Amino acid sequence: MEPAEIIQDTLASIYTLFQSSTAHPERLLYAAVGLIFVPTAPPPHGGPRLKPGYTNYCGQTPKDLLEYIVTGSYEMYCKDRKVLDFVATCINKVMALQYRGMKDAMDERLLQGLRKAGHIEWHGAAVIPEYMAHSKDIPAGPNVVEFTPQRKQILEGQNETWGETPGTLFQRKRNRQRTLAQQQEESVSSPSGSSNNGGSGSGSGSSGSSSSVNSGSREGSRRVPTHRKLHR
Repeated sequence: MEPAEIIQDTLASIYTLFQSSTAHPERLLYAAVGLIFVPTAPPPHGGPRLKPGYTNYCGQTPKDLLEYIVTGSYEMYCKDRKVLDFVATCINKVMALQYRGMKDAMDERLLQGLRKAGHIEWHGAAVIPEYMAHSKDIPAGPNVVEFTPQRKQILEGQNETWGETPGTLFQRKRNRQRTLAQQQEESVSSPSGSSNNGGSGSGSGSSGSSSSVNSGSREGSRRVPTHRKLHR
């Protein structure tokens, strides 16, 4: 796949993720920019505190902004693979804040993103546009974006669930407990006929007693203890 196709697929994945929320995509984008455009970010977005990499951005539209972030991240991927994981983490964190209804945290990062992108004045009072105002989401499950197989393994290994609310986490835990309980009930109620195997004609006796096996001769017959299998 050509680099241009990879970038377009990535942009489409992010757009699809943003559209899964009731919030305006630009609200989610600028909130993510507030997390991505920091001096501590990996290059090309981070850098020296007085002149970090994101100060090189000079676009005027949200579309230009997202393309700048994704394109720059892929260009740096061969030198530092951390940048894609960092961008994915920031986007997924914003989705988590949105689904948890953390309006104040989202508003703060939204204004930071607008200022750092140069789309509003850095100093002075700022008003969030009405179309980017907070809206409540009803999550239908985990919503995340993953850029690299390495990041996917990290998410699975650490059980990170960006975009998943406490309610869905509780539901998952309750379903797991319910499944374990059903398995235990099935194992207890399943018939245990292991004590009668191989002993045709021999008495079953009590549940905890051992069964006897005839050696074939009347004299010198002996009892061979057999143990029942415990079903857990």
